[in-house]
Amino acid sequence: MYIVNPLAPNIFLFELLLNVAQHLSFATLASFACLPHPAPDVVPLELRRRMIVDLSQYIPAEHATDFFDILEQAGAALTGSFVRRLLLTGNEGDKAFKSGVRDLNIVVERYQYETIASALRKYDYDQTQESVGRHYKNVAYSYTQPGGTQIISSLLE
Repeated sequence: MYIVNPLAPNIFLFELLLNVAQHLSFATLASFACLPHPAPDVVPLELRRRMIVDLSQYIPAEHATDFFDILEQAGAALTGSFVRRLLLTGNEGDKAFKSGVRDLNIVVERYQYETIASALRKYDYDQTQESVGRHYKNVAYSYTQPGGTQIISSLLE
């Protein structure tokens, strides 16, 4: 009779769930949080993986963690098509949506803008446009890279 390691089945199950999670819709992945251990541990890891994969078309994947730290420092948030892509991954609408969207929307407070601007310059983005919203409270800056990748940063007061 062999001695059975009680952790071995959980490790195998965890790896299996990680592989399956890559193909699930956002809603199904979120439901993992309600399942018994180790399923809830899969959710943050898979969301982080999806974010890094989607962000890699704008920022090199090896710098994604640094970029998320910069966003947190500046009180900034990713919005728009980036979030939509995360929510649609694994859904039928995902296939139709993946075509042609090449912008990244960042919302940041006006006084924290320079933090984001300097980070974007570090990744070879150049400011190409400034749009002032009604009553001059919101300003949107567009950044592009050679090759057409675009980032739109909006300031909020």
